[in-house]
Amino acid sequence: MIKPGSAAISAPQADEVVAVLDSVARSQAVPLQVIGRDIRFREGAASRDGQAFTVADEEYRTALIGTHQAANGATAVGAVEVLRARGFNVPREAMRVGLASAFWPGRLEVLPGDPLILLDGAHNGESALRLCEALKALFPERPRVVVFAAKENKDVAATLRGILPAADVLILTRSADQITQPPEVLAPYVLQAGFTGFMVVQPDLSVALRNARTLAAPRGLICVTGSLYLIGEARTLLALEPNRPAPPGYSFPL
Repeated sequence: MIKPGSAAISAPQADEVVAVLDSVARSQAVPLQVIGRDIRFREGAASRDGQAFTVADEEYRTALIGTHQAANGATAVGAVEVLRARGFNVPREAMRVGLASAFWPGRLEVLPGDPLILLDGAHNGESALRLCEALKALFPERPRVVVFAAKENKDVAATLRGILPAADVLILTRSADQITQPPEVLAPYVLQAGFTGFMVVQPDLSVALRNARTLAAPRGLICVTGSLYLIGEARTLLALEPNRPAPPGYSFPL
């Protein structure tokens, strides 16, 4: 919501969305800045350790991975710059430290080891596409086993269309709370999406993760995705503390 007396910062948007934001901002007499239009922004190098980007010739890096995090980081920088202009003393070095230490559990969260494990709560077509892009760009050499579950009220077809191009093996499963759908209900969506890889139906997530480890082999990657409920249960099974990254020396506990 854009309120009178505030300032508005937006991440890059489609032209029709920007037109609506401009109209609302004008109606509230609020200055609107859009990253990439009003604030110079450029994506930098992407790696498994984070995403670099530049805002108005200042270089930053966020620990969050995926090229889409460049725009997110730039939006955060833009918001802080507005605060700085209004008298808040936020050193740029503090901004850099904050971005470089950012942690978001279940959002392209990588657990070290062989095989690698990646947790991402992609539960719609757009987020699944971003996940697929990141997997292909950052882990091109690793066979990928996708462990997937989804709630009934989500667009399962679009989510699967987004992620399946990055999957060599697909394991359909379910969270123990049964908020997500039975995996056999998901199977027809997989076939409709044209997936031709190896598919396993395993409703017990702990068994699914053990199967994934076997199928991924030591140099593969396990990607758990499709539902934040699934991610939460997976983090518990994988002995991860809430809101904390995997500790040094982490190994697969199952």
